[in-house]
Amino acid sequence: MCIRDSAYSGCMALANVSGDNDHRLLVANQNKRLKIYRGTTLESEHVVLDVPSALCTYYMDQGANQLPAVAIASGACIFIYRNLRPYFKFTLPPLDIHPREQELWQRINQDVSEGTVEQTDFSNVVEQLVELRDTQGVMLTPRSTDLISMVGSSPEQVPEFCGITCESILKHTTTITCMTVLSKDIQPQGVGCLVLGLEVKQLMILSPDAH
Repeated sequence: MCIRDSAYSGCMALANVSGDNDHRLLVANQNKRLKIYRGTTLESEHVVLDVPSALCTYYMDQGANQLPAVAIASGACIFIYRNLRPYFKFTLPPLDIHPREQELWQRINQDVSEGTVEQTDFSNVVEQLVELRDTQGVMLTPRSTDLISMVGSSPEQVPEFCGITCESILKHTTTITCMTVLSKDIQPQGVGCLVLGLEVKQLMILSPDAH
């Protein structure tokens, strides 16, 4: 027999989640389900709140009778399960925004509030954003990336786009693309730290004390 499921290799793991030293296969699939297999038999199934990008198991506490926690990365969040039950949700903090990018959007916001956004020189704005991105290596916010694309493809929609987006605070978020565990102890059941690979080319290490 074989197991058929729509999941990536980074969303699968073997772990002793039942405490009987019989490792189960954990699969977080693209249908937002966490499936637990014993051999080729589906033992249990749990709902995941979003499409997963990575799965890891690790020990959050020291102790002979501790069971590993299951961490599932999805978007900018990590959903942690203990005893295969939802336990904690961690959300990535927002990233810093380059002062120059903030200044450009403040000017656009002012033009929107004054009703002069139709006269805004968006070509110049895009040139400055592209220079930040390509010359200085700045990771732009999704809003700036969308503006660059829209000015090149649908410039007539830019004023409306700015009018809508400027109603919300400019934020820079990212997503988790991969995840692993860094053990703090040489013991097999030693406490581990989650190591996150982010879309913005950064690594983030989470302390077990954070949750």
